[in-house]
Formats: sequence, C-alpha cells, structure tokens
Amino acid sequence: MWWFVDCRHGRALLRSRDWVDLLVWDPIIGHLVLITVPDQVRAGASDCNAAVLCPSGTTGCGGAFRSSPFSVVVVFTRRHCAFACVYSSLTRAWGELVSMPTPSQECELAEEPGAFVGDAMYWLFGESSILEFRLGDQKLALVERPLEIFSIYRRNIRVLRFEGSVLGLAAVRNFSLHLWAREADHCGTAKWVLHRAIELCTLLELPLTQPRVGSIPVWISGLGEDGDVVFLRTIVGMFVLWPETMQFKMVTNNVLMKTVYPYAKFYFPKGL
Repeated sequence: MWWFVDCRHGRALLRSRDWVDLLVWDPIIGHLVLITVPDQVRAGASDCNAAVLCPSGTTGCGGAFRSSPFSVVVVFTRRHCAFACVYSSLTRAWGELVSMPTPSQECELAEEPGAFVGDAMYWLFGESSILEFRLGDQKLALVERPLEIFSIYRRNIRVLRFEGSVLGLAAVRNFSLHLWAREADHCGTAKWVLHRAIELCTLLELPLTQPRVGSIPVWISGLGEDGDVVFLRTIVGMFVLWPETMQFKMVTNNVLMKTVYPYAKFYFPKGL
C-alpha cells in the first residue's frame, strides 16, 4: 500500500501506509529511491506531511534523475510542537530534527500537498495558520491567515506559489474560486490581498441544482507547481482550469476523486 504525498520538480513522493518508508519516483524513467523514515519522526507523531524538491528550485532538475540532487522534507506534529527533518540525496542521510512550539488549538497539520515558495515549504496548519519551513536556515515558523476570512471556506483551501515568488492561497466558497496573495503594503507589513474571484458555475456550465446538505459543490483537488492550473472536482466531474486564460476542460466524470497531483518534467536534448 503506497499513498501519494507530493509531486514537484519532476519527481513524485509516496509513503507507506504507516509512514515507515518513503518512495521517491521518477515516473518518466521509472527510477526509484526508497528512504526509511527516522524512528523519532514516527514515534508519537499526530499528523505528518512531506515534500520532495530540488534544493535550489527547478535549476538542474530538468535532466536525468540520477545526476540531479533532491531533498525530502518531512514535517509532523507531536503534542504542542511542530517538527521538521530533511533528507538529502547527496549525503543519503537525514539531517537534524528541528522543532517549534505551537498553540494547542492549531496543532492539526493538513494532509494536502504544500507549496514551495522561494527557499521555503508551506503547509496549511490549523484553522488560522500556515506552517513555514525555511530550507536555508532550517527554521520553522507560523504564517498567520485571518481566521474571520478563511473560516468561510470550510477547509476547501490550498496553499500555492502565486506569480512565481509570492505565497498565495486558492480557495472555493460554493461556486466561486478565490485567489489570494500575501503581499507587503507601503509600510512593509504583509497582508492577504484578494486578487481574483472566478464564478465557476457560469464558466464551467455547472447545473444550478443545490447539492445535498453538508456536501461541497466544488472542491479544489489539485494545483500546478506555479498555481497556474487548478483541478476542480464538481458534482458532474473533474475539471482542469487555467485561471490566467480562463480556459478549462473536463478531464473525467469521476466525482469520487479527492486529490490530484499534477506532474511535469522537462528534458533538454544533448548538445543544446
């Protein structure tokens, strides 16, 4: 039993059901790297998540799998603390475990994939925070998101990389897709700004009938690495949407699919 965890920079990351092992996979050439998770990560962990990435972003990740290094970041919670640990393919070993205390009411780490922005990974954390792990200095921190705003999305929300280098959020309320970005104002204070609101009911030509009580008519199932493509599960099937051009298409009529892990990889011919 292998469960998908993440896709980024041309690789996919899977985990065993009990989080004992991780599997880094290149779907194009079929190369696999099996990694054993450290005992201290699994001992008493409440929630776990992980990410695979190139240490320096996409640079050097377009070539052969064996020649380009990668890192795996594992984050988890235990009691009132968050923890992180990094595996390097260069050393074939895990680094030191780092930790940070967290508010007791915000210790639930989301299972949805995170976002790689700049030199940091981000995951949704609790009802009003985002967990940040900076790879450069190996530090954990919390990024606040206003509870009074984001509670209306009922967990139908994903963290993303907005316009290349800005931390953002994609969220759906009923039939509306909202794209937020965390930007600095003229005083240098970071604030969440709503950049776009896309009415999906008209765009996707969804039926106007109301879903049954407690169900969600449109669910964010996946995001591209740059947030330029959004997979949306609806009451009639799965759509892929390009917000920049407003183009879309239905990819399947399967309404049971919860999470999509978009995959992309680029190769440069020899001699170029």
